[in-house]
Order: sequence, then C-alpha cells, then structure tokens
Amino acid sequence: MEEASENPLIEIDGSTLEGGGQLLRNAASYAALFGKPVRVFNIRGGRAKGGLKQQHLCGLNLINEICGGQLDGAAPNSMEITLRPGALRGGNFEADTRTAGSVALMLQAALPPLLFAPVPCTVTLRGGTNAAMAPPIDYCQLILQRVLSRFGIQFDLDLCKRGFFPRGRGVVVARTTPLESLLTPVDLFDQGHVVAVHGIAYAAGWRDAEKRAGRMASAARKELSKLRSPVQFPIDIEPVVDGPARAFGEGGGTLVYAETSTGCILCGNELLERGRTPEKCGAEAAKCLMTDIHSGACVDQHMQDQIIIFMALAAGHSRVRTGPLTLHTQTAIHFAEQLSGAQFLVNPTPDGGAVIECEGVAFRGSGQE
Repeated sequence: MEEASENPLIEIDGSTLEGGGQLLRNAASYAALFGKPVRVFNIRGGRAKGGLKQQHLCGLNLINEICGGQLDGAAPNSMEITLRPGALRGGNFEADTRTAGSVALMLQAALPPLLFAPVPCTVTLRGGTNAAMAPPIDYCQLILQRVLSRFGIQFDLDLCKRGFFPRGRGVVVARTTPLESLLTPVDLFDQGHVVAVHGIAYAAGWRDAEKRAGRMASAARKELSKLRSPVQFPIDIEPVVDGPARAFGEGGGTLVYAETSTGCILCGNELLERGRTPEKCGAEAAKCLMTDIHSGACVDQHMQDQIIIFMALAAGHSRVRTGPLTLHTQTAIHFAEQLSGAQFLVNPTPDGGAVIECEGVAFRGSGQE
C-alpha cells in the first residue's frame, strides 16, 4: 500500500444521495484500504438532524485504529471529519457505542479493512445487536457470511449477548484471518426456485418471551405457506428465547430466509417494536422475504448495498440481479467508483429490478502474494 501522504485529499459531500451514515462508513472503509486521505463534510446532511452520532464516532475510531491513521474532527455532532490512514494492521480491537447503536453497522464498516489486514484480527463490538434501521446481528451470521463466502471470504462471528434499545450492552466478537488470494468475482443472475425456508423468532426480557417467540414463528409460517415453488419445501422457523445471561433488556424479532436451487439466499426480518404485535412482526418478516422472492432477485434488498464494496475489490467481472435498486445501493455504487476505481454498469430489468455489473480492481492486501 502507498503511504497516505503521497495521495491527495479526497473531498466528499456527506449529503450526497443517501446522505446518511452509510456514506460515511463506505468512505472510511475505502480510505483505510487504499491509503487515501478523505475529508467528509456536511456529514449526514440528508438527515433531519445531521452530524456524527455515537455509533458513527465509534465506527470511525475503530477503522482509524485498524489502519493506524489520524482522525480529525471526530466529536459528537461534528459535521466534518478528515481521515488520513496509515498501513492496515492486525491484532485485537474493541468498540463500544455505550448506547443501542448498531454493532452490525460497525461491523459493516470495519470488515473490509479487517479482511485485508496482514495478520489475524479479533474485534469485540458492544452496543445494540438488534436495532431499528439496521440489519440485526443474526442477519450477519445467517445471511452475510454465506453471501460473502461466494467471494472467497471467511470470518467467524459470535453473538455473546443480545442488546436492545435503549441501552444496548450487547456483545459480538468477530475474528478474521488474512485472505490468501484475491476476491473471487460472483455471478448471481438466476434465482432458481425455493427449496427451503428457515428462520428464527427470538425474544428476551419479557415474562411472556416464550409465548411471543412462538406467536411470531406461527405467524411467519402461516404467511410463508402461501409461497409457491415447483417443488415442496420445508418451512422451519425456530422460536428462540434468550435468558439474562444471553441478553440485556427487552426485545425480539423475526428473521426468515429462503434457500434456492441455484444457491441464492434471501432474507426478510422485522423487529418486535413497541406497539407491534408478535403476529404482525412475524407476518411482516415473511412478506418482506416474499417480496424479494417474487422480484426474481438473487440478493435481498438489504444485501444490495452491502456487497458493492466486495464486487469493487474482486478480481474480475461480477454480475448480480436485484430487485428495485435502493438509494443505499446507488450511493454505494457512486462512492465505489469514486474511491476504488471500479467500473459499474446498472441495467434495469422489465420487472422493475436491475442487474448490477462490475469490473473489480483486484485489490491486493499488503500480506497477499
């Protein structure tokens, strides 16, 4: 990797497109990987209340530590930061939001630099494991790990303790080892047909947690029984109740996912938030999954933007069929092109979806041959 001082400072308007935290996470990840200093101004300018919140600060500080960089402007409500990265390094890292801020979003930002570090890494993340407006940590374990394995990526992810709004206090440990080869491009174009549906309905903290989990699971099964496929397939939704040793606070949710004949995996999930019945939560998670299945997509709407950085880093041509393109995905593509040099082409499909194609840059970490 080139020294950061040899690269000009890249200026990024934080209100561009999605204009939220995702833009910041992507910018910091690419900066750490490519050794390019970045200045992000007008941070979260697309939000009613802009500026850095605690989970964004926590994620930025984590990436800065991984790349041995210099981070300026990292303070609560700051509208501008500058990250001057050094060389990626491995070891043990910790990040604690001290709130219910999403640990999954911190992992999303830190994972690419961790994977390309020259030695093994262990990172302990504390905060909200199942938070609103973010993928639950179960999604990272059950879906993200499997999708990224198509690129040749392997990492361990242990959920030690769930943490819910408002106090968080969940604990997750991720472990990575240096990649031995360049990332493999993926071709996810044919959804195939559903061969199995699995899922969990989890609840913790309530006196009737077991009943709530069961009601969510039953509602999800009922809705998913409406799915049609050329073959009969099992629907296995497991109620999960976490005791005090495995969860802090009260919370729950439903996550269901379908496996297809071509190896695709698509997911729908919902939180059991205040004012929502377990039946509503279970049914909505199932409907979310069914919407993606009916779209013909090969990745679900939550995975779209998450795989863009890995398509950009892969060695060769990737192709992924999606449902309707989300603003998060458009933002991820915009900054992937700007910060990595990868070339993307998005072709709309007649049914309202898209096919995303990318010529990756064959990114090579300092420890790779």
